[in-house]
Amino acid sequence: MADLSLVMADVCATVGIPADQKTLVASEDLAAGTVVRIIQSGTNAGKWTKADATSYENANAYGIVLKTVVAGQPVTAVRKGYIDGFDLSGVNYWTGVYLSNTPGALADTAGTIQKAVAAVVPSNSQRLGTAPDKILLVDFPLRQEAVVDTDFDSGTTDKKVAALITALKKLGLIEGMA
Repeated sequence: MADLSLVMADVCATVGIPADQKTLVASEDLAAGTVVRIIQSGTNAGKWTKADATSYENANAYGIVLKTVVAGQPVTAVRKGYIDGFDLSGVNYWTGVYLSNTPGALADTAGTIQKAVAAVVPSNSQRLGTAPDKILLVDFPLRQEAVVDTDFDSGTTDKKVAALITALKKLGLIEGMA
């Protein structure tokens, strides 16, 4: 898995008007381009912290922050929209981008919790006749959906339950032995 990096440190921006964004206070220092989630409970509840794909709670990502801030400052995260600034030179168009196991990072392959959050799309910000730039179309899901790989029209109840458990484990919604 390769984490994506910014072309220039601490520089990323929206292309056009974001479809969905939220401003909250950062619970820790955050760099532009960091993937964040909302802390659900405790001392820092309701603030941003880095998201990652190592557990279901940490993978509950909201979006990408657009500027670098220190803990205690407000910062805006984009949940849906177009974001420029990532080095996507080695990634093909329409390739999925995932939440990384590295806190706050995106990757070109899925982490432990498989959460697709963006796709690489073309953008024509250059003069006509030149190759299009690559930007991210981000669309962070607000909830996870389990996809069952087994045909539910046939098979025993035990097989159906086992397939459902496998699908829920892939999303990190449940843990333990099957």
